[in-house]
Amino acid sequence: MKVDVTTSFNVRAGWLRLQWQANCLYRRMGPLPLLLFGLWLGGVLYWALLLRPQVLMQQHYIDEMRRELSVPLPMLSIEQSAIKDNLTITEYQQVKALFAIFNKYHLQVQESRYQFIAADADHPAQLGLDIPLQGDYQQFYLALGELTASMPVKVNAATLRRKHPDLTRLQIMLRVTLRGGEA
Repeated sequence: MKVDVTTSFNVRAGWLRLQWQANCLYRRMGPLPLLLFGLWLGGVLYWALLLRPQVLMQQHYIDEMRRELSVPLPMLSIEQSAIKDNLTITEYQQVKALFAIFNKYHLQVQESRYQFIAADADHPAQLGLDIPLQGDYQQFYLALGELTASMPVKVNAATLRRKHPDLTRLQIMLRVTLRGGEA
């Protein structure tokens, strides 16, 4: 394999010429302007290499959210709007207190659902809630204890799952019924 001596010599000569010009510039201007230019160049490189990709990714995420939010929601049927209006102030306050307890114990509530359970001869109409949560078991246990002690709530079911055995964060599905005025 042959090494071209002239190419190696040209590269070395170019490097030496660049060093000589930088040295002349340093002697003419002094260290302060070159230091400021170096800081400016470092900032531009930092922005271009590290921050700009993150900004572009966040902009893409915001555009995707705007696209999803631009889709109109379906209209509520008459039955659904009537159910929406049946939530009394007391039930609303109980649901608000329920979520305040979960927030107090750092349990992250995800989109909950509620439904009215029809009245029968023994029980008045009740409000059933399906509440997906995320959090630690100890915090969930403490929240459940406070919930059952302070509110007229019946816990129907609680499902606990983990995504991976090494994780302590649980996916929790809690099904409760608010019992109105009875304790």
